[in-house]
Amino acid sequence: MQDMKEHHVVYIDILKAIACICVLVGHVVGGIMKANIDISEILIHIHTYVYLFHVPCFFFASGYLYGNKQIKGWREYASFVMKKLIVLGVPYLVCTILYVIMSSLLSNEMNPNTSYSFDTLLNIWRVPIAYFWYLYVLIILFVVIPAVEIIFKPANKTCLWVIFALLTLWKSDILWINYITQYSYLFYLGVIWNISNNNRWRSYLQQHTHSIWGGIYCVESVMLYLIYTIFQKENLLSGELRIIFESIITLLLVITMVRISFVIAETGKYIKSFLLWVSKYSLYIYLFHIWFSGTIRIILRRMGIVNGWVQTFIGVAVGLIGPILLSKFIKKVPVLLFWIEPWTVLKRYYKKGGVKDK
Repeated sequence: MQDMKEHHVVYIDILKAIACICVLVGHVVGGIMKANIDISEILIHIHTYVYLFHVPCFFFASGYLYGNKQIKGWREYASFVMKKLIVLGVPYLVCTILYVIMSSLLSNEMNPNTSYSFDTLLNIWRVPIAYFWYLYVLIILFVVIPAVEIIFKPANKTCLWVIFALLTLWKSDILWINYITQYSYLFYLGVIWNISNNNRWRSYLQQHTHSIWGGIYCVESVMLYLIYTIFQKENLLSGELRIIFESIITLLLVITMVRISFVIAETGKYIKSFLLWVSKYSLYIYLFHIWFSGTIRIILRRMGIVNGWVQTFIGVAVGLIGPILLSKFIKKVPVLLFWIEPWTVLKRYYKKGGVKDK
């Protein structure tokens, strides 16, 4: 078996790829639905299903990678936050501006509620637009979580996770606080998962890596979705109980996806290679998939192709390949690369200037 530290990186990369593809599928199907194109009920269920866990899996993966950090004091905290503001803030700002420009120029072609005026740019520091809210929330978590850890340094990390989990019941009129209460428990679950790398955990993984477990976990995820739909359809819960129920379902689905990723990392071959390939471009796919999938949906509709399955298949394929090809072009032009991967460009500058990147 691979070294556990190396293996963690592999299955976390696979998890990111799965989440990325699910985001793409969710947005493609959602775009078709908003365009009032008739689609199969199966696609509607797929849309609801992936929305329960796709972005939460990203938060888990980000928390897991953050768990490798050791921020011991406020000076390290300031350096860490500054880096994250650059790494996440620059693409958040640039891609948001580009999206608003696109939506303003193509407002007649955009789906309802997806078109934004230039005035919205004045408020993106407190109200993110479109799917870029993920980057916005991640910035907030990277500012808040390390500060909480420094302040409550003696506290057990599991206790901190329990506190974050309980915060899901708190609703605030301030948007960024709501983001913290809604997603911090998923982010910190990744932190806990990282630091719990002990012999018992290693033994458990070794006993559950046969390919058959991948099928079992897939069935488990479908069963969780069925339970979710039954409770939603029958309105069995309301208020705080509903919030708790939905949070638990999301939590269980994320854990299931993590275990599926681990099985793929251990037993997969072609699917593992494919997902690791997708993972390399996950940032670009997330940032630019709408440009390609939305455009092809409009083109297909003008051609009279309105079959939901055809629209979905082609939309997902173009939404996947388009950003990957775009990334290859951007990576060759440093002035463009800076706006998507600023830290990569800065590190190159440091190396050329003989400055060590700490």
